[in-house]
Amino acid sequence: MSAISPLLAIEQERRFDTSMAWIGVLDEITERWLWLHEVRPNATWRKRPTGYKLRHITKAFISDRYLIGLAAIVATRNPPSDAEDALIRPRSGPAALPG
Repeated sequence: MSAISPLLAIEQERRFDTSMAWIGVLDEITERWLWLHEVRPNATWRKRPTGYKLRHITKAFISDRYLIGLAAIVATRNPPSDAEDALIRPRSGPAALPG
């Protein structure tokens, strides 16, 4: 993930006709699932991570202008403890994205 913005946005274009994006901090990646601590549209955090099947994800974005701005706002709004850690420092270990 980017040191500038730890937020990740994903899209599922084949499942939805619109370009909806789900935004959050990466929680975990397994063989079939990606788990996000999501940020709601009002810049508050969901209480639990949400899982998305990897085969349904068609796009992923990091460090665009919207995500960088949103990260600056949500960092001040009581994130879940592990999401707060990710906003402070990039995640490492088996669940981190390569590169």
